[in-house]
Amino acid sequence: MLKNKSLKISKVVLLNLPEEGQCADYYTPDYAIEEFSVYPPLGLLYVATEAKKFYPVEVLDVVALRYGIKETVNHVERLHPDVIGISCTTFRIFPMSEIIRQVKMKLPETIFVVGGPHTSLYPVETLNLPGVDFVIKGEGDRSFKTLLDVLSLGNSEGLYNIPGLVFREGERVVQNREDVVSVENLPFPDRRLLNWDYYHTAADKAEQVVTMISSRGCPFQCTFCDVMIKNYRSRPAIDVVNEMEHIVSEYDNPVIQVFDDTFNIDRKRVLDICEGIRQRKLNLKWTTRARANPFDEEMVVKMKEAGLKRVHFGVESGSETTLKKINKSISKEHVVNAFQLCRKYQIDTLAYFIIGFEWETKEDIQDTIRFIKEIKPTFIMANTLYPAAKTKIYEELIKHGKIKEDFWQKFASNPVRNFNLPQWQSLKTRKYLKRKLDEIYLRFYLSPDFVSNNLKSDVSESFSLSHFFYKVKLAIIIVKSYVVSLVEEFMTLRR
Repeated sequence: MLKNKSLKISKVVLLNLPEEGQCADYYTPDYAIEEFSVYPPLGLLYVATEAKKFYPVEVLDVVALRYGIKETVNHVERLHPDVIGISCTTFRIFPMSEIIRQVKMKLPETIFVVGGPHTSLYPVETLNLPGVDFVIKGEGDRSFKTLLDVLSLGNSEGLYNIPGLVFREGERVVQNREDVVSVENLPFPDRRLLNWDYYHTAADKAEQVVTMISSRGCPFQCTFCDVMIKNYRSRPAIDVVNEMEHIVSEYDNPVIQVFDDTFNIDRKRVLDICEGIRQRKLNLKWTTRARANPFDEEMVVKMKEAGLKRVHFGVESGSETTLKKINKSISKEHVVNAFQLCRKYQIDTLAYFIIGFEWETKEDIQDTIRFIKEIKPTFIMANTLYPAAKTKIYEELIKHGKIKEDFWQKFASNPVRNFNLPQWQSLKTRKYLKRKLDEIYLRFYLSPDFVSNNLKSDVSESFSLSHFFYKVKLAIIIVKSYVVSLVEEFMTLRR
């Protein structure tokens, strides 16, 4: 709680947390996490863009810099900020808590404000971590800037008027109601705050990867999904096209990654965006995340004409039973149709898959492997089921005794290094799933079709020796991982 003492704010740092010490991830192969992509912290850019109109703000992306905790603390100490804003996921609350602890020892007057997806799940637990001064639930674009205003004025009464703010009033914790941020007139994020040379995807080669959003939230209720903002809001088509035009004018050879949870919910808006791109004759390359339904031929034609390069689909499974149980609201028929249309109009696809749901049999997993071959995506990402905090699947596992207690809540209250969600499957099952996951990657990325298509792509485009060696390295890593998994599974069965 403020003591009606004004704070002179000379520097604000917005921090994207390092990976060191984050939750151990045995759900996704290391090669898929480390080698495939590095994206910018777009959410922090939105917060920074609002605040920098009135305060000196710096965005520190230590993931891009490949810093660990020690390097991050040393860098922050050199900057000596008055306020540090942190965007945090549940995966990274240990590095967050450790950085706050160490920085507070060196800079005890620095104020820490924590936002991001984790605080919407565990706001009070976050506030109770040592060194945390304020928490912002929900979207913090404007709330963070308003908090800076209150701090600079020393007006403690102003804290009660900041949407989503969580703070202490003596022994009492105050939680203000969250605000639904309108996206009607969102300012373009100031991308000059980052060095965009650090960001890349394996699929986009030499192109400059630039991210944006055209909407926020997802109205669907998939049982495994940890997207907690269900209030879907879309930007007007003209604003989306304006930002795309701005990006093209600012970057050489950009590929724009439209980072919506789901881009194609409103069919008319999609067509209006494509028409706006056509009318302005923008030479665009862009990608987006979409659902397999709605996804019709007219939409695909218009998106292709507007420069669509690749669509990311959450397919999840090749089992109809699994699709129904996870409340995906799409069928295999929808998926087949979507991928056929993309192939017809030469649009690349990236398909996401999950194996290891509680009810799945080996045949269900084989259905998924066969389905990958049937729909012929250009790229895939696959992982075993990750029971994320407060998802319906996680709650069901607790309810049925598969997970003995709410481990995520305990972890949120007392973060530990490399936290591993307690195993809810047998050792035999885990080893089997790990091997099948490697098999999925092996069958796909070392298949004759994939290798042949990539060789043709390298010949038709400018050949890059470094990109060629990247592919060779990735192939070796996948093969090695599969062999290790096979041996581990065999040794487990012999016990």
